[in-house]
Amino acid sequence: MKEPRSADADSTQGFLFHDLGEDDPGNSLADTLKLRTQRGQLIVQIIVAAVDVIEAFHVGGLMPTHFRIAKIRLISLSSRLKWQSHAGFWIKSEVPTRVSPAPTIHSFITMARLLAARDSTTIHLNLSRRHQRLARRYRQTAMADAIKPFIGALKDKADLAEESDLDRQAAEDAISAADADLDDAVRNLFDSAKIAERNDLSGRLLDTLFPDGRFTTITDAADEDEPALVEALITRLASLGENHTLAPHVALLRTAISEVNAAFKAYDKAVTDLQVADAAESLAASNLRNQYEANYLDARKQLNRALAERLFPASRASSPSPAAPVPAPAAQK
Repeated sequence: MKEPRSADADSTQGFLFHDLGEDDPGNSLADTLKLRTQRGQLIVQIIVAAVDVIEAFHVGGLMPTHFRIAKIRLISLSSRLKWQSHAGFWIKSEVPTRVSPAPTIHSFITMARLLAARDSTTIHLNLSRRHQRLARRYRQTAMADAIKPFIGALKDKADLAEESDLDRQAAEDAISAADADLDDAVRNLFDSAKIAERNDLSGRLLDTLFPDGRFTTITDAADEDEPALVEALITRLASLGENHTLAPHVALLRTAISEVNAAFKAYDKAVTDLQVADAAESLAASNLRNQYEANYLDARKQLNRALAERLFPASRASSPSPAAPVPAPAAQK
């Protein structure tokens, strides 16, 4: 004989399928659609939060703190789904009454947005400055003053990194220009050698200087390899003697080589300077993130939640980086 269904089983099925009141004849079509939308939005948020937890656990570069706060957010959203499901259905009684509707998903998701290591310097500065302005507006000058030096430090380091990158680009251009001048010097020697060969009794001047009969073997080589090939060319040219018609090309080629080597040396220095500047910028961004989080935790301890959240704006809709979850202060647990 089939056992009767228990109240708990009915409750479980109702939570999964019917608690939102979608099948209740007392609901209007608009109510049904609204409840379905709210449930769907919550489910999507739970999926996103779950992905954040997995990413925070596996992706390198994210601090362990981000895994914990992502997990807290996932648990909160899951509890929210259960609570909102029960808050929106029709109570079965002799006189049907409606429970006060749950707040919309938007009122729950509008949480403060913390900075993440993957965020760009621009996002770091924009959110921090907005937080600073809002803190002053609501008379939280201590928070505004606390974060000010970290904003300035990141701005200075970012400017230095930008200048270093411009120096690197200029060094790249210098290499290209010096290489082009060296190519011209090799090409001029080849043209002069063809003219000089007409007066050369052996008729093998070009073969001596350019064994394969082409100058492109040198000019088409990689920039870093070309100086060594030209040095070999100079050695063959010098063997003709100091009084040879082509002897003046030795000095021209050596000058061109020196310029290429100097350009490469300047480029290496520019790259090193840029790496140092980038590291300093990353450190300044980390310090700013830490102070931003410290301000948030202080706000949650000292102020009511609504005001505390108001001091830390959400990122703009066009922000390229996803929002980082925020930790739940111990006092709020």
